[in-house]
Amino acid sequence: VINKLKTDEDFNLIKYDLWAKGQIVLILSAPSMQELEFKIFREKDNLLYVFQKISDKRLFESLYNSKYEKKDIEGHFLKDYNWIIYVQADFQVAMDKPEDNFVWLRRSPGSDMERWLFIHWIDNASPAYLNEDSIKSIRNRVTKKYYRTSNDNGYVVIADDYFTINEINFNGRYALMTQGLWDLNIKGMGGPFINYTFYDEKAMRIYMIDGSVYAPKYYKRNLIHQMDVTLQSFMTDAELSKERRDDLLDAAEDYKPKKYLNNN
Repeated sequence: VINKLKTDEDFNLIKYDLWAKGQIVLILSAPSMQELEFKIFREKDNLLYVFQKISDKRLFESLYNSKYEKKDIEGHFLKDYNWIIYVQADFQVAMDKPEDNFVWLRRSPGSDMERWLFIHWIDNASPAYLNEDSIKSIRNRVTKKYYRTSNDNGYVVIADDYFTINEINFNGRYALMTQGLWDLNIKGMGGPFINYTFYDEKAMRIYMIDGSVYAPKYYKRNLIHQMDVTLQSFMTDAELSKERRDDLLDAAEDYKPKKYLNNN
């Protein structure tokens, strides 16, 4: 760093695992304090991204456990739909609807700390779907059909407040990340959600992967962060190594569909 400063007054330096495993050290340099402040402001999105990704990596490593991974379910998704997502032991398949290109995974159904995850895809699609109005419309259409109360009177919609949408890099792909609150059309329930929507050019598919939390008694930041990093484990068949693909396809032979869970 000292040698770099002698030859360049304006640089960024990132070091991983410098003094401890999982650590990140970021050094910023500028000719003056004022210019340093401006540099931080100008590059704030990139700087936040660096720290967010290392935080996501740490959290996923704490969540991932191959001993409790449901490889049979992951293998089923790969075999039948050409994609995978990490399935923890306490997640269950709540809905599997190939006719609608829709899968719903659910954790702790009927409890006061539920987590929901769905994957929906549109075949022979166009990147034109990647806009705010389309994402809202698609999500509301899907949740109206499948995220319904047990008496069928209520269904999940996107709440009007706190909705944000940002262009991001999703594992090397251009994607739109939406965050906000979900609500029932008849009110009475709600919580945060996070959604990634992107176009897979090779498969000509639009993918929408979405995570929601229902935990009225609990602080939700950590819960929705866990859903976020789980969504980021999503991969298409083309992104898998041959070894992992073969392993999951072998595991798919053990997959036994179970009766769907009740909704709410």
